[in-house]
Amino acid sequence: MKIILTKDVAKVGRAYEVKDLSDGFARNLIIARGLGLPATEENLKRLRKEKDQREMSSKVQTELLEGALEQLEGLVVKISVKASDTGHLFAGLHERDIRAALKEQTHLNLPEEMIILEEPIKTVGERVIKLKTGPIEGQFKLLIERLPS
Repeated sequence: MKIILTKDVAKVGRAYEVKDLSDGFARNLIIARGLGLPATEENLKRLRKEKDQREMSSKVQTELLEGALEQLEGLVVKISVKASDTGHLFAGLHERDIRAALKEQTHLNLPEEMIILEEPIKTVGERVIKLKTGPIEGQFKLLIERLPS
């Protein structure tokens, strides 16, 4: 039985591939669990259209991210936080904190997963924050200042 996979299935194939599977496996596992559809002409047309829309959406999103990263190049984002006299933060800065500061100061709504931190930031000072999503990479400067007492 020919099946169009709607999702990636381990050891079977990737989404939108047409596979020739045994009838029982196709009906009882793939179709029953919503992982695929019978390969009829109607389903093939519908899934081609869906695939094209996803590819277009992905392309547009990639272009928007590239534009956003170009805007961030050379930009300095400032965060003021509570810190001790020696410059140690009372609470470490995480990806979500940096994302919130970016959104507030630049109006760019980047996904948290794009921000690459090896560990939370725990001291005041200037840092270079790396951004990465797929093949696209960028960076910006983050200035962490101590709030006045």
